[in-house]
Amino acid sequence: MRWSTVEEFYEQDTRRAEAREVDFGHRWQAYRRWPEWRLTWLADTGEIILVAANLGPDPEAAGSPMLQGPPAAVVLAGWAADEAQLRKALKGWEREQHRTAGIQWILDRVRRHLTRDMAVTEQHRRRAHEREHGGQPAGQAGLF
Repeated sequence: MRWSTVEEFYEQDTRRAEAREVDFGHRWQAYRRWPEWRLTWLADTGEIILVAANLGPDPEAAGSPMLQGPPAAVVLAGWAADEAQLRKALKGWEREQHRTAGIQWILDRVRRHLTRDMAVTEQHRRRAHEREHGGQPAGQAGLF
């Protein structure tokens, strides 16, 4: 998934604005040096996102880190159930973020080491429900 603006991304799910963000570098690159991307994990939603640092005056020229599709300010790279799981999957990210194909490294690690199935989404839905309802367990119906 991709969003053309950061505002659009945060407006689509109100939990995102309040979520604790864990950054994994601000200098990620796709196949070009420009733009650079920030890699962030949102604790409340489990989303791993890439946020363009600056698309500049011609966003069409920037492309996107997925190497396909329209330009984007925010790209969903995947999900992680918790920070420890993500840190384990991204071990060594500090030396990878400055490489030209660093974003491909992220996408490969996410695909290889992190689950992208509904179990992660369900786990976050239950946690959010319990926080909002004083610790009462969430039911099985629906997601978010």
